[in-house]
Amino acid sequence: PVRGVVYEAAGDLPLDCYATGRVIAESARDTWSLPVEIVSAHPAEHAAWLAQMKSAVSRLLTPGPPER
Repeated sequence: PVRGVVYEAAGDLPLDCYATGRVIAESARDTWSLPVEIVSAHPAEHAAWLAQMKSAVSRLLTPGPPER
């Protein structure tokens, strides 16, 4: 079973790819009450990306209802 998803919404692909992926991730969240975290930092900005990823994973591993 899937317990949560971290969606990486930035990178080297065209922006519309990330926008479409975000809609899919948010739809999964809304449909199945799936915890979803969106990380918007570009991986090239490693310090910001790492901080956002760590926070996202921490929130997913913390018990409680998903945030909307």
